[in-house]
Amino acid sequence: MSSPLVSIVISPRDRFGFSAQTVEEIYKHTQDVPFEIIFVDPNSPKKVQDQIEKLSKEKKFEYIRIDHFLPPAIARNIGSKRCKGKYIAFVENDCMVTDGWLSTLVRCAEETGAGAVSPLITEGVPLHTIVHFAGGIIKTQKKTINGKEQFVLVDQIHHQGKKLPEARSTMKREETHAFEFHCVLFRRDVVEKMGYFDKHVVSKELIDATLSLNKIGEKIYFEPASLVGFMSEPPLGPALEKMDIPYYLLRWCNEWEVESLHHIRDKWGVTEAEYFPTRYANLGWRRRMFIVLPFCRQLTLGLALKPFENLSYKIEAWWNKRLAVDYQKKYGKLNATY
Repeated sequence: MSSPLVSIVISPRDRFGFSAQTVEEIYKHTQDVPFEIIFVDPNSPKKVQDQIEKLSKEKKFEYIRIDHFLPPAIARNIGSKRCKGKYIAFVENDCMVTDGWLSTLVRCAEETGAGAVSPLITEGVPLHTIVHFAGGIIKTQKKTINGKEQFVLVDQIHHQGKKLPEARSTMKREETHAFEFHCVLFRRDVVEKMGYFDKHVVSKELIDATLSLNKIGEKIYFEPASLVGFMSEPPLGPALEKMDIPYYLLRWCNEWEVESLHHIRDKWGVTEAEYFPTRYANLGWRRRMFIVLPFCRQLTLGLALKPFENLSYKIEAWWNKRLAVDYQKKYGKLNATY
């Protein structure tokens, strides 16, 4: 059997509940490109595990089950090392693709020689109504701060939050300087040339990967003819299921986020001015917004009792730190064995 043109690596972002639907949508909307799927499953709940195992037997794709949670970059690396295709499409397990999504990405890569190609990415439901990613800029830039020249990190995303019908008419295929891991196509040799993805970066992985592509001289293209949507959290997307909460809490724990930010800072020689203060100030906002606050409002029958909510945030932050410490004791610092 000849090798597929594209290897599709499916791995989690921060939940598991849409995994089976993501696989089914890929098979439904990908008839024009020979592909294989490598599904990396770091300890999804039994219900999801059973669904994916059944699909893997029916569709005959590779299913890799790990018995504990993994940061996304490590899950992608595990999948990448099993790929046979000229290209690797990284797709997170809450994404819904559309007809022609993959062939247009491949065509763009073939015609431009790009090392990576991003589709137009939307978020939430109804699907494909709100723009999440349509190109952007991630780079280091020299700037004078307090009389001293330093490098700062620049992170800008185009059209985010705009309604798709209004914004799409202005979009065209073009070289860009960013991508998002919700869905992106890489040449496999580029992933290998990068040395795969940095296992110490579990938050803002796109920043490290984009800077790595720049370092080795590979171009990134944005291809709006390819359309992919992902299931964001409320108010645009569906609420988390109970079974998703344990992984979500670890995925967005403060310790992992801070370590990632420090690693990016030190690796790329940038100052903490401008980009970093906002990230530090917002640590844990996802957990507070999508887990703690809904739980508090449920207990108070919808009443906004700020003192109770603030106390709940503090208790959760303490408990969340313990969660990260316990994980490290069991599996090593950011899974150093992988």
